[in-house]
Amino acid sequence: MPLFHVIIRDFSTSALPEVSSILRCEDSGGLTPYLTPGISLTYCMNASASPSCTQPAIVSAETLGLSAGKVFPFAYFLPEENVRPFLKPRPILGTYRVIFVGQLIERKRLDLLISAMSRIEQDTVELIVIGSGPLEKELKQFAYDQLPGRVEWVGSLPINEVREHMAQADCLVLPSRHDGWGAVVSEALMSGTPVICSDACGSAVVVEASGYGGVFQSGCVDDLTKLLHAMVLKGRLSPAQSQELAEWARCLGGDAGASYLVGLLDSINSGDEAPLPPWHSESCAPNVMNGPLLRVLTFAGAFLPGYKAGGPIKTIRNLFEQTGVDVSYRLVTSDRDLGDVNPYDSVACGMWNQVGNASVFYAQPGIKGLRQKLRCYIPE
Repeated sequence: MPLFHVIIRDFSTSALPEVSSILRCEDSGGLTPYLTPGISLTYCMNASASPSCTQPAIVSAETLGLSAGKVFPFAYFLPEENVRPFLKPRPILGTYRVIFVGQLIERKRLDLLISAMSRIEQDTVELIVIGSGPLEKELKQFAYDQLPGRVEWVGSLPINEVREHMAQADCLVLPSRHDGWGAVVSEALMSGTPVICSDACGSAVVVEASGYGGVFQSGCVDDLTKLLHAMVLKGRLSPAQSQELAEWARCLGGDAGASYLVGLLDSINSGDEAPLPPWHSESCAPNVMNGPLLRVLTFAGAFLPGYKAGGPIKTIRNLFEQTGVDVSYRLVTSDRDLGDVNPYDSVACGMWNQVGNASVFYAQPGIKGLRQKLRCYIPE
């Protein structure tokens, strides 16, 4: 899997304070490419070429003409203050929102994402596209043909507004043919939003480590469709899960990056074992992998947004509100209110919906609904 790397050639420990301060600099907008003499960052995607090449493959110490002890995995670390203020509660009901952020160019493979979403027969799943580029007209026509009425074209936005959209989305997808890292992945995770990306993106390592989302084979629409469909069926993260993901993603912040790099330099100087990357270290172990201590699956004849069943709906809602932070609730219920013929039009039927602190599956009545119920429970 491709990966961002830091290369340490000749280095003096007297530069440690300088390295630490550069990495923590809040005005840099992220990791500074040039750190200090003797240290450089590279992302090599062609094992037979130089570090400046652009064709997909995996970097190795031999490729760079260096010993293995001087090449280390690295990341695109971000100033935490630029991301975390945008953590906001997501709407209780509504569509499942997939977001793409990037240039509208061939390498980013937005067309692949559109094709995958067209295979998911759920009108309640929509795509939000933020960005612009030379393929905008072509991609809009393709989306009109494949996903009519299910794509929102936002255009280019200031970075702060982009992060607000990320924090409100249910999943970010980076389907690039290849990407050195993909800063949008770090931004989304730090906003508490799960990510799906291709295995040709350097950030795939942190997507896998996060415990949510997933990684698909670059260019494979079947692989992406399967992964995206599984995400939609699981439904939105609860507010507690989103907060836990954002807390874990602090391992992609400037402080974690600075500490990691200083630790690498110390190990080179002392001959000790190099530290693990922040996303693999025990101190940054993702709580989201374990989740709440207790998981509860329950069934009810009716639930929100219904009201005709009266007291039971209020009781269940209050239970979820009071204990949903410490308990992971999954509720299977009817897709229509008590005595109604037509299903709700404000929920996604046949899939998981995040309703307050609980995941709710709205099933049809009869045999078809029974089949839905049998396949709805996804072991965690």
